[in-house]
Amino acid sequence: MPDYLYSVAGKGTSALVQMVMLALLAMRLPPHALATVLSIYASSAIISALGDLGLGTLAARERAYGDPSRADRAIRLGDRIGLTIAGLSILILGFFAIPRPELWACLPLPLWGVLERSTETRSLRLVADHRIARVALLNGGRRALGLCLFVILQLSAPVDWAFSASLALAGLVSQLVMKKWVPLEAAKDTKTTIELLRRALPFALTGVSGQFRNADVPIVTMALGGTAAAAYGLGSRLASPFLLVFSSASSLILVRARSFTRRQVRMLLILLLTGTALLAISLVSASHLLVSPLSNVIPWLTQEETSIIALVASGYLFAGSAIVLGSLCVAFGLQLALVTINVTTTIASLTLVAILSHVTAAGLPPAIASSCCYGLQAFILTLLLFTRRKEGSV
Repeated sequence: MPDYLYSVAGKGTSALVQMVMLALLAMRLPPHALATVLSIYASSAIISALGDLGLGTLAARERAYGDPSRADRAIRLGDRIGLTIAGLSILILGFFAIPRPELWACLPLPLWGVLERSTETRSLRLVADHRIARVALLNGGRRALGLCLFVILQLSAPVDWAFSASLALAGLVSQLVMKKWVPLEAAKDTKTTIELLRRALPFALTGVSGQFRNADVPIVTMALGGTAAAAYGLGSRLASPFLLVFSSASSLILVRARSFTRRQVRMLLILLLTGTALLAISLVSASHLLVSPLSNVIPWLTQEETSIIALVASGYLFAGSAIVLGSLCVAFGLQLALVTINVTTTIASLTLVAILSHVTAAGLPPAIASSCCYGLQAFILTLLLFTRRKEGSV
């Protein structure tokens, strides 16, 4: 229980600080500029998942259940691949920024994405070693540092530049701290790089499919633009801090799930799915009550934009529960089924979002489609674990 409280406290603090940063950004940027920044922000999360190639999850699983040396080698390989992809992403974004100067302010975001992913990977190593207090301290500390840097930098720089640069600088500091806290062992694993990547492939497909849900923000931005796209992006980003809490729980579950009894697993599944559903329904139902207070802070928000934010956020809550369910699947050896479910629901969601955005030219239909798809994903994963989980299974 103390480990869980440490973890939730760290992720909860991180979530609240990130929400403050996003609120300040939304207050100071017009809808079009906000949609652009949030679109690149979401794309950077996808890039970081591609750079990880499943090696982070493989490292956590090997540290908890397998070969610690192989875990450290996976972390090293993930770092090298991530930095390569970050460099290429910055070059490509710089090329597109030549005709679109507003993109220059987003250049630090791909670097932030890779640094964030690498820090999370090393955090999993600490979780596997039951050093949760350090993880909690770093989670809250790096977000607080980012907020402080954002407040300072925006005094002398454009707000979009201040946002991107503060995230990247805080990510760099946290990475340096994490490397000090998590020294990697000398390589003893005899497996080749190709064999290591092959072992990480199921985790890579799961991670990429999970991160590709963020592609709905760029899709809606390209199709709609304006306040609808800004509201959609704001809903996804305001909900993403809560995903940090879900990911915190999933990290603990990944390394301890095999000690759970069949009854404990089923109780966890019931509580997780019903709790998420009730929270999502309450959020959507109360959206009309949020119009007045939110419009005082963000002037362009109306009832429609507030409903879009609530619907998108509710979908991301289901996506968060799917992260926890995914950790259970990984721990019990259900990676292939997990990959199939995640990839199918993600493709279905993005396809519906793209079609409805172009056909209806409105933000509500794609928001409803996204929320329903991720609710369905969480339900199917719960059903999978109910029917496939056996006592003592791997």
